[in-house]
Formats: sequence, structure tokens, C-alpha cells
Amino acid sequence: MRIACDIDGVLVDVREYLEKYLPHDWEAYFSHTLEFPAIKPMKTLLYHLSCYPREDIYFVTGRPESNRHLTEQWFQKAGPTYQGQAYKIKYQ
Repeated sequence: MRIACDIDGVLVDVREYLEKYLPHDWEAYFSHTLEFPAIKPMKTLLYHLSCYPREDIYFVTGRPESNRHLTEQWFQKAGPTYQGQAYKIKYQ
């Protein structure tokens, strides 16, 4: 089975930052990427799904390419784990 999970608003709680910066200042919004808290129930669900070897989990986002590095850092710091390890990000 393939599972797709959006990042902002599904895996990451961005409500505070949405209210503060959008729709006018996307650059300031994305500068806080490393501060965005994970939504714990989603993080837990993704961990449990990763324990089944036939589950393919894809993260999708509308974030700009310029935010890729911070997004990868966020996954290492606060993101969900795959069988106890940080997800390895592959781009398609």
C-alpha cells in the first residue's frame, strides 16, 4: 500500500505561523521551519505504519525548493521515524 502524507498542517502544526506571517510573508514563514512542532498523533501513526514492510510512505509538500534543506533538517530533528531511524528523503 502507498500512503501519502502532507507535511504542513498534517504532520507539522503550523497554525501559529500561518496566522502570524501569511498570506503576506512566505519567506519569514519558512524561516521558522525548524521551530514547527510535529503533530504527535501523526508522528506516532507514521512510526507504527513504518513497522509493516509493505507500506510505502511518501511525504508531499507545496514547500518551495529553497526550503528543502530546512525541511530535511526538520525531519532529522523532529520528524517521524522509520523503524526507529530518521526517514531517508528521496526526491522524485
